Amino acid sequence: MQASKLKLRQLEYFITVSEERHYRRAAERLRVRQPTITNQITALEETLQCRLLERSRSGVNLTPVGRELLPIAREIMESVEAFQRAAQPSSGGPRGTYRMGVAPTVGPYLLPEIIPAVHHRYPQLKLYFRELVPARLEMDLVDGRQDLIISPMPINNPALTTVTIFKEPLYLAVSSDHPLSSTQTVAATKLRGEKMLIMEERHQLHRQVHDLADTYGAQLQSNYEGTSLDTLRQMVAMGMGVAMLPALYVRSEIAQREAPEVHVLEFSDRNITRTVSMSWRNASPNRMFYRELATQIRELSEQIFNQHIQLT
Repeated sequence: MQASKLKLRQLEYFITVSEERHYRRAAERLRVRQPTITNQITALEETLQCRLLERSRSGVNLTPVGRELLPIAREIMESVEAFQRAAQPSSGGPRGTYRMGVAPTVGPYLLPEIIPAVHHRYPQLKLYFRELVPARLEMDLVDGRQDLIISPMPINNPALTTVTIFKEPLYLAVSSDHPLSSTQTVAATKLRGEKMLIMEERHQLHRQVHDLADTYGAQLQSNYEGTSLDTLRQMVAMGMGVAMLPALYVRSEIAQREAPEVHVLEFSDRNITRTVSMSWRNASPNRMFYRELATQIRELSEQIFNQHIQLT
């Protein structure tokens, strides 16, 4: 194999076809003609002297060698991007487009408040956001489909660096005619016997609320799992049970309403929280900047949400 024949554009085409599992969709995404991609991948396979992709009725599949080489190709492209950014003038701070995955129970209630300040500090920076459930976020980050993620804990993958942004209290939402609706705080022991609504299992909040229900004797309503925080709130309003809602969601979607359809109580137990974190790959060439960005988001969160979060 002659290394000089291997081109970065070929790696980009290989990565894109692998992600799209389809040559035509890859061509549309890259805004090139499909034969161009086909010819360049064929040339890459000839250079490497192995097959990377196989066509099937359902699209395109990676060969075993292709699966092994895909993460290496992503690392090469990420390193090239970092090299190019480092060579650019430093005025204006980091530049370029980064892919940030966010959990749907966090992103809509955090990002709109902090992104204007992030953009002001890093005017050359572009963040491409994608909402995914935490398990998918972690998998996509490890595989290189995301550059960094913001997600509730736990994240325990040894290939990832994870830093805490803040701890977010969980509040108890009850219907307007619930016996607890006349109070502002509640002890966790009051959950005993309550019908507890819960998010779908693919959300981190599912496991946490499941454990809290077991600890304090609440009755999980597993037949009525919520697909989102909004659906939980609506089921609570109809008297189907009580639910745990994160503080930033409550701040955004309930506290600012003139006549909220549910009543929200704070727990007197301050340890009923969830931890929101940012993660990136240990070997990422941009890891120094990611840590800086995590610090910036933490500081902004303290300024904006200081009455609604806990910092460790």
